[in-house]
Amino acid sequence: MLNKLILAAIASLCVMTAQAQDLTIKLWDNATAPHSNGLSGEDKDEGQERISNTNVAELFIYEANPAKATGQAVVICPGGGYRLLAMGHEGHQYAEWMAENGITTAVLKYRLPNFTPQVPMEDAAEALRYMREEYRGKESIKQLGVIQPITIKRRDDGKYIIISGERRWRASQMAGLETLPAYIRDVDDEDLHAMALVENIQRENLNAIEIALGMQRLVEECGLTQEAMAQKVGKKRSTVSNYMRLLSLPSQVQLALKEGVISMGHAKAIAALDHDLQIKALKKCVKRALSVRQTEELARKLSEAPQVIENDDEDYPESYSRIVTEFERVLSDNISIKRTKSGATRITVECANDSELEALLSKLGKIK
Repeated sequence: MLNKLILAAIASLCVMTAQAQDLTIKLWDNATAPHSNGLSGEDKDEGQERISNTNVAELFIYEANPAKATGQAVVICPGGGYRLLAMGHEGHQYAEWMAENGITTAVLKYRLPNFTPQVPMEDAAEALRYMREEYRGKESIKQLGVIQPITIKRRDDGKYIIISGERRWRASQMAGLETLPAYIRDVDDEDLHAMALVENIQRENLNAIEIALGMQRLVEECGLTQEAMAQKVGKKRSTVSNYMRLLSLPSQVQLALKEGVISMGHAKAIAALDHDLQIKALKKCVKRALSVRQTEELARKLSEAPQVIENDDEDYPESYSRIVTEFERVLSDNISIKRTKSGATRITVECANDSELEALLSKLGKIK
């Protein structure tokens, strides 16, 4: 069982052994990934196992030597200065050595940025997600089998289309299963597409931007109104509207939300501002490690009188933002953190009434 994943770009290693990769997994391409790098065509061979023009993200997985298996896994992202990928001496050669010594290793062929920096970051995040969820799922399926059936549709030629459960199907293949349980649904192509998109939106571990992009696809590709989409995904229409508004935010704000620097509540408050004030609000929110309520108050002040928000030259450590985010997740939205001139830190949790205080005490009692 995999218990640790490390994103690594490794520079040098000495001894290599010959071991072929066990699996090749296509993660996505420019048509299916959140962002495209604008490249097309085949990978270009640059010699010495180096390639360029990459526009399809793939994982080459080397499974650990069973006799030495440690239960760990590594994802290697080969270097190349974002101009090419040194897949050989910075990828496959390390993977062979590490697999032989008991560590399952996946070499990521990521899409080069081509002036779109979020592209390789998306590929790296998807590679980690795959190894944590799907590859690990293979180990679980080996032991327990497929617990939840997949959903499929029968085609006219007698074959089947997967509506939901593709990851379970792929994990079952990797586990060597020849059959798996499935529900067969009789739906038309439009409903099939909508069901597949809805299933993707309802996945666990999606960030708010990924959910918003999925909802946008439902609107554009299935012709759904926001009200109809809300019914299909089981959310309130206002919730759907809030998600969709996130896509109009500047890329800096969207990236901060995707990376967990700010929460959905922060982004919602920032979205209420005019475009030229949103970046200003983001910088102050992150720098001051503001809570959601404090960000809402900041947005209100900026809307009323942008000039009254003074420039803040004091640098707050990045850890302040992480502290507030964790406190908000576990305890309350109304957290503030202040640093004095001497460097001392004060963390304040505000309760508007006795009910909020009792709720806070209840949450504290559940923390172990």
